[in-house]
Amino acid sequence: MLTTLLNEIDQLKIELNQLRPLDSQSVCHALDIAYTYESNRIEGNTLTLSETALVIDKGMTASGKSLREHLEAINHYQAVLLLKEFVHDDIPLTEHLIINISINH
Repeated sequence: MLTTLLNEIDQLKIELNQLRPLDSQSVCHALDIAYTYESNRIEGNTLTLSETALVIDKGMTASGKSLREHLEAINHYQAVLLLKEFVHDDIPLTEHLIINISINH
């Protein structure tokens, strides 16, 4: 029993090591997609996580989903990227900046 468990642990460690090193860009991208999905879901958007990823990454549409839902996903994701740029460039996030973003985008 213990030998079997240790062998299983060794096999899982081999599989884990094959996934390393993790690409931080792909991890951040996956988190941005998940954040977009969760944020939109809270607001009533019915796109699934995989549909959200397809809309953002491939520009595909999900059958039976409204144009509004697709645009919400795209727009939210773009807003996340824009905010990341502001943070990277040390641009202060002021009320005025956020109002201008919402008006102009």
